[in-house]
Amino acid sequence: MACGRPSVAPNPQDFSKTNDLADWSHWIRLGLVDEVVVQIYRNNPERLAWGLAQPKQTAELRKELALAKQQGLNGVDLFF
Repeated sequence: MACGRPSVAPNPQDFSKTNDLADWSHWIRLGLVDEVVVQIYRNNPERLAWGLAQPKQTAELRKELALAKQQGLNGVDLFF
């Protein structure tokens, strides 16, 4: 039985690559994962705002929010 590609929930790319050796943007380019849900955990609103303002994070977040809306979901969780 064939199974789909995995979903991953890593830290932001720079942190993941440096600290966990997880180059998930490369995995995307290779088609190895179906979904990447970046985990942006921060202990204060200013740090969260900074993380969300990063171009790659912001673009990905906007795509995920649009997809949730398209699917008729009532909301999403954003937490820090």
